[in-house]
Amino acid sequence: MLSKEFLLNQGECCGNGCFMCPYEPKHTKGSMSVFYDRLGSKTEVKVGIVTGVFDLIHPGHFKLLEWCRGNSEFLIVMLQKYTDERPNKRAPIQTWEERQLQLLGIRWVDQVIPYHTERDLSHLLSNHTPHIRFLGSDYRNTPHTGIELNQPVQYCERFGDHSTTNLIKRIKEI
Repeated sequence: MLSKEFLLNQGECCGNGCFMCPYEPKHTKGSMSVFYDRLGSKTEVKVGIVTGVFDLIHPGHFKLLEWCRGNSEFLIVMLQKYTDERPNKRAPIQTWEERQLQLLGIRWVDQVIPYHTERDLSHLLSNHTPHIRFLGSDYRNTPHTGIELNQPVQYCERFGDHSTTNLIKRIKEI
């Protein structure tokens, strides 16, 4: 039998009828907004989703994740592995596994889900139905992946001048 903790780490109901399934509705692939505590009581949580590459984690990432978790009760990071579909973006320096481990070590992150392409992301967003999606303020009034889903969005301002590009530039100057 799979433990409740294992199933929670899985991130969504697999639809296989697990006895300890903590999701509601039970046994419906993708369910994730209601959890069961140890006594079997239902608890609804406000699920938030933030997406990105999160390469070379820096203070701006920490502040973003803290802000997102402050506006939700369960924070999912949808982590882009890598795709060359956006030629103006550089490939991540760190592997997906390294970035995932770092994110899971941050207290505000509850779950990390991988994706490759924007099409993958759109599919994930349609299956996970967050209570709130977090986007950078630069996405305000612009088309973005998942806009057609009409999910609630909260925009986040940048936290200072922190960026992976600036961090790489500083490292090269050393």
